[in-house]
Amino acid sequence: RERLLLLRHACQCTAAAGACRATARCAEMKVLWRHVRACAAPDCAVEHCRSSRFVLGHYDGCRDDACGVCAPVR
Repeated sequence: RERLLLLRHACQCTAAAGACRATARCAEMKVLWRHVRACAAPDCAVEHCRSSRFVLGHYDGCRDDACGVCAPVR
């Protein structure tokens, strides 16, 4: 759930690298977000890529309004 929230923030944040006051991990998540959007490698070695793609895939397909992962982000 935390990763999903951080990725959502990163994809929407317009602050310059290192200037975001919302989360200390914003710059790191922006890099990960850009990578994840372009990556389709099933065996990607980039840290957090596969797990981020998994949680984003779940989010895209989830229709459960009470989902513990997705509900806080919707």
